[in-house]
Formats: sequence, structure tokens, C-alpha cells
Amino acid sequence: MKTVLKTAPVALMLVNFLATPAVADSSMGPLNGIIEERASDTWTIRSAPRGGWYFENPGSRWDITYYYVNSPPSDEGKREVTVDVAMLEAEPDSLAGILYGFRDQPRSYYLYTLGGDRSVNLFYFEEGNMERKMQFQLGDMRDGPVQLALREHGSEIALLVNGDEKSRIGNDRMGRGAVGVVTAHVGRFHLENFNVTLAK
Repeated sequence: MKTVLKTAPVALMLVNFLATPAVADSSMGPLNGIIEERASDTWTIRSAPRGGWYFENPGSRWDITYYYVNSPPSDEGKREVTVDVAMLEAEPDSLAGILYGFRDQPRSYYLYTLGGDRSVNLFYFEEGNMERKMQFQLGDMRDGPVQLALREHGSEIALLVNGDEKSRIGNDRMGRGAVGVVTAHVGRFHLENFNVTLAK
């Protein structure tokens, strides 16, 4: 699939992972204090009363927004990135989940996301094109939040859903780069419990 997301990101944050203020009750780990409430012509982002954040895009098709943090270089290749995703309102092509391996010059990144059709997808963006690398269906899994996790093993990553490993993929672009959260296309999404830890 080529050129899925046609517009530039509307939110772009970069901080050092170690410099993020520690807050005991944070529901977004290292992104706490980076994601802030805002409203624009495309995205409205607001905190949820019981934790996490609502990301809402009522009609700007194929628009994307993301926030990310850098990890210490010594952690790269050893990280586990997790987030809980709920698709409250979504079209089949809508996406929400993990931004992985972000590099700015030239810009490239992976998206490990839950889709509005209850699929789980791995996309790769480079040179203005978005390509699907992997897809699998959740099957009869109930509606509601899904935990997505991406676990690094050097330059290979394991893709997990609700704690179960579903697949692995590896290449020389993996095991490094910034990580964060992403939402794309029309919908209303809830993201919570984002965290970056060292894989066990």
C-alpha cells in the first residue's frame, strides 16, 4: 500500500527520554507532560477523566498526529514499548498505536497500530510512501481496549497483542530511533498506559 497518509503531521514533539519529568500517577509514562490539550481544524486532543488521552479527528481524512521521545542510545535494541488502545469511533482505515523507529532526516518510521476494522498492522513510512509490512486480524476478540507491545531483540522486533507474541520482523532499521504514539485518519481514539522499559 502506497501513500496512505497524505498530510504532514500536525503534532511533533521531541524530548530526551531521561529529561521527561517523573510523575507517579502518569498514564503515559515518558510522554507525560509532552502531550497537551489542544484543538485545531483537524485534531482535538484532551485528557480523559480516568486517565489517558482522547484523540479526535472528525473529518480530516488521512491526517496523522504523533508524539515521540528519544531513549538513551544504550537502551536501543533492548526496549519494550507498550500502549493500550481503544477505538471509540473509527472508520475501517483508521489507525492508533505505537510510533516506532522515528528518524527525522530523512524522515522515516514504523507504525504498529490497531485498525478500525480490528486488524493489527505494521506500516513503514519513507520518502512520502506508506507501505504495509504485516497485518493480522484479532478474530473474535471482544471490543474494547487492546494492549499493543513491541519488544526489541537487537535489530529484530517482536509484535505482541495483549501479551501474546504474534510475529517477528527484523532489519537494519530496527532497534533504534525514537518511539511514541500515533493516531491517523478519521475517528475518536483513547490511548493510555504508554511506557518504554527494558525488555526482559
